[in-house]
Amino acid sequence: MHIRPETPADYKQILRITHAAFQTLDYPGRRRMDEHYLVALLRDSPVVIPELCFVAELDGELVGHILYARTGIHRPDGTTAPTISFGPLTVLPKYHRQGIGRALVAHSFAAARALGHGAVIITGVPDYYPKLGFVRAAAYGLSYSDGSIFDAFMA
Repeated sequence: MHIRPETPADYKQILRITHAAFQTLDYPGRRRMDEHYLVALLRDSPVVIPELCFVAELDGELVGHILYARTGIHRPDGTTAPTISFGPLTVLPKYHRQGIGRALVAHSFAAARALGHGAVIITGVPDYYPKLGFVRAAAYGLSYSDGSIFDAFMA
């Protein structure tokens, strides 16, 4: 497997693998399959961090993708702590449970540390991300801006 920065030539295939990867995913609170649409909407957004968007290739086939965006945690005193978020993390279904997602996260975390980023928050599958070191954001006293607390919100 080879992990490399995404390029514009990858964009159509990234949308295809994202659509395929999330087509059958189901967990409590999930309402619809729209991750590929999110990737398309974010593509030219200034919040995306291109230096942290990677693809995984296996035998010349694009099999995974990770996208990062700038985010922040609003503190009670009105200030904001800078964070980053990734998602979707995409792996083609036929390659699930082979370590590709874990490798994309580890690779991108190393790149994020090298760029000086110190905190990652995500909303993701509650049974998967704790295996990668994430804990429920509520353990850090974090909630959504409306005060909601979800198992899927992790840091």
